[in-house]
Order: sequence, then C-alpha cells, then structure tokens
Amino acid sequence: MEMDEVVDRNYSHEEIKDLEQKYFELEADNKRISNELANEFSKVRDSYRVRFDEIQMKEYDKKNLSTFRSEKEVNLQN
Repeated sequence: MEMDEVVDRNYSHEEIKDLEQKYFELEADNKRISNELANEFSKVRDSYRVRFDEIQMKEYDKKNLSTFRSEKEVNLQN
C-alpha cells in the first residue's frame, strides 16, 4: 500500500485496541533502543576521553621530565 493511499474503513474496537497496543510496544522499543545507543555512545566517548587524557599526561610528563633534566644539568654545571 502506498503512503498516499487513504484507506476508508471503520476499525472495530478490538482492531483499535490492537493498534494502540502495537503503538505502545513500538514506542517502548524505541525508548529502549535509544537508551541503549546513548549508553553505548557514552562508553565509547568516555574511553576516548580516558585515552586522550592518558596521552596528554604522557606528553606533560615528558615535558616536565625534560625540564627537570635541563634544570638538573644546569645545577650540576654550577
């Protein structure tokens, strides 16, 4: 059936209840899937954030270590 087609019929009370039930089930599935995707995204984002922080700390440590070594060499020369 095309989306543009209009179905002109009367639905029984049971059919309406069934359609409403299917709608609520689909709505609940949609919320569940959205929450699962949001949780998965958060995990991935957090793992990248942790990895980025680790890289930043290594670079910071290297910079400070080289600065410390330079200062130590200057002190040894004096």
